[in-house]
Amino acid sequence: AGELLTRFPKVNFLALSPGLLTLDGRNETEEGIDRKLAVHYYGRWRFIRELIPALEAAHKAGEDAKVISVLAAKQARGTRNLDDLGLKKHFSVFNAAMAGPTYNDCMVKGFANRHPGLSFIHSYPGGVYTPLFKKSNTATIRYAGMLLTPLIKPFTYTLQAAGEHQLYALLKAGPGAKLTDDKGADIPLKEGYFNPDQVDKAWAHTEEPTSP
Repeated sequence: AGELLTRFPKVNFLALSPGLLTLDGRNETEEGIDRKLAVHYYGRWRFIRELIPALEAAHKAGEDAKVISVLAAKQARGTRNLDDLGLKKHFSVFNAAMAGPTYNDCMVKGFANRHPGLSFIHSYPGGVYTPLFKKSNTATIRYAGMLLTPLIKPFTYTLQAAGEHQLYALLKAGPGAKLTDDKGADIPLKEGYFNPDQVDKAWAHTEEPTSP
């Protein structure tokens, strides 16, 4: 992010889609963050925060200033435990998979609250044909991918199609926080979906382990 800031004083569009598919148990970075959550959430949060000055510069120049985090918008279930953010107490592969989307929901709302005028999107891309199975560090997943990939490929989006859908979500987004689906359309949200207490606690929790 620091290198990008020196090269690009203005950033119009920031797209984040790093992925990790593993059956490992809790595997911590030197900051004490589980590596899966580091890829799916904490790293994205830090990257956005570091590039905010360039996004704000674009906005002040009257240009687009938008961020999209591609993961699994509104797909989280059962991860609303505010007393265990980061899953130090109740880590499991399933809980980590569900926590990432919840934290991303909170992330886009938290940034939107602090930077009005900018657009922050958490998207659900649907099934996309990528080498994620092949690149897993879990042998079971790699072998399963070899068997399943030919079967599921007809039901997945190509990288180009998925990219076009996500670009559509990015280009049409107005200021604020949005959740979008696999076609780039806004996901309807019930009133109160973004719980202020949850958003604020997630933000405060994230600042500590990601600070320089």
